[in-house]
Amino acid sequence: MTAIDRTMYRQMKRSSTTKELIEAFTPTEEERRFVSTMTRTVQNQFNLMLWIKLFPCLGYFPALREIPAPLVDHLRKALDLAVDVAPLYDHDRTLYRHHQLVREYYQIIPDGKEARRAALRTLLRAVRTMDNPADMLNAALEELIKQRYELPAFSTLDRLTGRVRALVYGRIYRTVESRMTPEIQQSLEKLFEVQLPSHRSAFSQLKLVPQSPTLSHLKAWQDRLTWLMELGSMEAPLKDVPPAIVKHFAAEARALDTSELQDYTPTKRLTLVACLIQHAQMSTQDDLIEMFLKRMSTIQVRAKEALQEARDAQQKTTAQLVETLTDLVETAVEDKEQDDAIAGKHLRDILEKRGGQEHLLEQCQQVAASLSDEYHPLMWHFSKSHRKALFQLVRSLPLSSTTQDQLLITALNFPRVAQRANPK
Repeated sequence: MTAIDRTMYRQMKRSSTTKELIEAFTPTEEERRFVSTMTRTVQNQFNLMLWIKLFPCLGYFPALREIPAPLVDHLRKALDLAVDVAPLYDHDRTLYRHHQLVREYYQIIPDGKEARRAALRTLLRAVRTMDNPADMLNAALEELIKQRYELPAFSTLDRLTGRVRALVYGRIYRTVESRMTPEIQQSLEKLFEVQLPSHRSAFSQLKLVPQSPTLSHLKAWQDRLTWLMELGSMEAPLKDVPPAIVKHFAAEARALDTSELQDYTPTKRLTLVACLIQHAQMSTQDDLIEMFLKRMSTIQVRAKEALQEARDAQQKTTAQLVETLTDLVETAVEDKEQDDAIAGKHLRDILEKRGGQEHLLEQCQQVAASLSDEYHPLMWHFSKSHRKALFQLVRSLPLSSTTQDQLLITALNFPRVAQRANPK
């Protein structure tokens, strides 16, 4: 049974503040005129006014015993009635007449077969996109309120929701099973067989969750995807089954163990397992992409850190080069009155004293490289151990572009071709 608190079905508040009572349950002049026109006795006027004020808040007529005492007291004081006046009817006929007056006053269609049909049509649409009974029931309530129907009892809507789900799900179970060949059914049933030496069934492997994106875990998850794809595609048996229902069935199968699933009928068991396999195949691909992105992000961070370390290591060299440049400039200033031959000899002497022209040029190139933000050449040092795993990942995933731009796909296909040409 669906918990009423999880739905939008309106309930009587057992306690209300004075402000809430005044705003919601103080009669207006129009309501006073309507009640005085339709009834004569004080008792009946009080009863009818009670329904006039309650119905907009609830959408249905509660039992008299369910009406909170503070609300009754407030309405009695607002109408200036005696303390002994309470909600009471001598005849059910009068109660039904008052209910009909309220429906006419608010232009509400009585609860009946038409209301049930409207709720049923909504539930049949909702069950294809919703898996939570509370959400389905709320959809039915919204439609009934929109069409100005008096709301049925909550238990009635709850039972109707349950019957619709059972009917639709049962039809899906039978359809999915009928689309499976005997070979597929047999292979799925084998998943429940306990294997040695682990003493666990293959079904338990369907419920594994990904671990941290280390290289070993990445390889293990690729092996898992290979195993899942060997189980076969479930697209044909699950054709036309709404994604929300597939997701719901997969979650139900994941929450059960082997013994619990064995208690289900074969049609339901096979359908739940097929949904779990399809969901596992899709989620494992998503997990691999997520693990790949995290690994590449880690490699990128390490390359940037290596670049920073290279910059730090070049500080001493940079200082030496600055000293060399200072000496060259100072010597050039001192020799500005000398001829070019003497000035050039002095400059060459400084360069030789600092290690020679080739050595200084190499140092300048290293410093220039460390001053840029180009860290990509350093990524190879950290990614070469992942090379084989990353190639396998690219081959195993059905990658496609979400736009007309195919540059990324072209870039991904390039290493595939390169690896075939040089598999080592």
